[in-house]
Amino acid sequence: MAAVLKSLVQKISFGNSDSLQLKHKTSIQSNTSNTGLEKKKRKPGKEPNKIPVHHRISNYSNSAEYISDIENHIISKLLDADKKDITVDHIEFVDIPDTKANEEKDVKQENTSTKLDKERIDRMINFDYRYVESKQRTRLVHKKVYKHEHNADAGKKNSEEIVNISYPAVEVVGHGSFGVVVTTVINETNQKVAIKKVLQDRRYKNRELETMKLLNHLNTISLKYYFYEKDGEDEVYLNLILDYMPQSLYQRLRHFVHLKTQMPRLEIKFYAYQLFKALNYLHNVSQICHRDIKPQNVLVDPKTFSLKICDFGSAKCLKPDQPNVSYICSRYYRAPELMFGATNYSNQIDVWSSACVIAELLLGKPLFPGESGIDQLVEVIKIMGIPTKDEISGMNPNYKDHIFPNVKPVTLARLLKGEDSDALDLLSKALRYDPRARLPPLKCLLLKYFDEIKIRDTDAYAKAQCLRIFDFDVQTELGHVPPAELSTIEVALKQPVSQALTSL
Repeated sequence: MAAVLKSLVQKISFGNSDSLQLKHKTSIQSNTSNTGLEKKKRKPGKEPNKIPVHHRISNYSNSAEYISDIENHIISKLLDADKKDITVDHIEFVDIPDTKANEEKDVKQENTSTKLDKERIDRMINFDYRYVESKQRTRLVHKKVYKHEHNADAGKKNSEEIVNISYPAVEVVGHGSFGVVVTTVINETNQKVAIKKVLQDRRYKNRELETMKLLNHLNTISLKYYFYEKDGEDEVYLNLILDYMPQSLYQRLRHFVHLKTQMPRLEIKFYAYQLFKALNYLHNVSQICHRDIKPQNVLVDPKTFSLKICDFGSAKCLKPDQPNVSYICSRYYRAPELMFGATNYSNQIDVWSSACVIAELLLGKPLFPGESGIDQLVEVIKIMGIPTKDEISGMNPNYKDHIFPNVKPVTLARLLKGEDSDALDLLSKALRYDPRARLPPLKCLLLKYFDEIKIRDTDAYAKAQCLRIFDFDVQTELGHVPPAELSTIEVALKQPVSQALTSL
């Protein structure tokens, strides 16, 4: 065993600088892509030499057994890194239920939506393209829809009424393994919107609509209308009519990658600030954990630098007494406690994901580009080092007894050469193994990294004012702040740290 652990240390220690060259392996094609699309690109006409294997692990009586199995696979993965014939795709818990009993029982699983095969996705796209034919006949599509209006009074329910709307031919702008996104213009309001079409599978619990009804924030996508419809195969689809945004953050970053240049650092700060502001709202006002923060699920307008989080198909209100699935969140952005099998994780998984997104904007490629669930954990260990006993306990409190070999982590400063110390400070405080040690979103907003956009009489400050990013509702967005700290935090949110301290 000692020899194996020694080899583990050698493999994940950076003996030369070449090991730091991260590879961008994303093959996601649209802003609606999901984890299932994060596979390696293959050259046309070339047969793959790898056989994808799903390594499934039965339910364990305790977390220690699961963690022990993860350790063995990490070691195997690292020691067998040169073998090219097999890829371990991921680890997940699997029950082997009684088939007959399962057929008779309508189980509402934790999965939030159903992955669709290519044939069904094509059918959904063709269903939408029928509207293109109607455009040629200069006809509008007419729909009876539920109009959603958020009530600012917390004591009153949101209002909904059935209204008639019409719109011309739609344009398919994105599709993934969970549905299709199209754009059009509502004829009655002349408002450009996006329509997200999702299959309603009775076997799974879909929380997206109920989550969208709770949201009312500048930095989260807004629900305008919704309706249900059936296709020719009698499948039921939920259609969410949402705010339109020109691009996803993924598309925006690829624009600069194709130009072989960096995304402007000021633009990144605007996006990062709004991202953490949105998370502060979600976690403390709506009590929602997004659980799939990634560049594809963050929409932006490059002209104004405005940002909105979208795709709440995986979102959930986390409760301490209710377990959650650990196989959640797209791989590159998955918090380490999820990879350690935690089922009682917190909203802080969104902070880890957001830090990964910001690092990707700075690098121009993913920070932790794992090719599988196990490989993802290896990529994290390479940069973060082996977690300590206390950090493992913080990620999964049911497991405390194993001692990992000591590995010196690679500093973010070495990986992100040329970035200023304030950016590194933000990432180092958000990328922590122990979720309790990660800064919550509101405290992230108070870091010096954002001082540049708070300096009055500058173009950056004027742009920030247009975006209203310094406007916080004291009763809601700051309602969780202790009264003794409230006035200090209110000042610090709107002024650079040094000036805020001087004015107090």
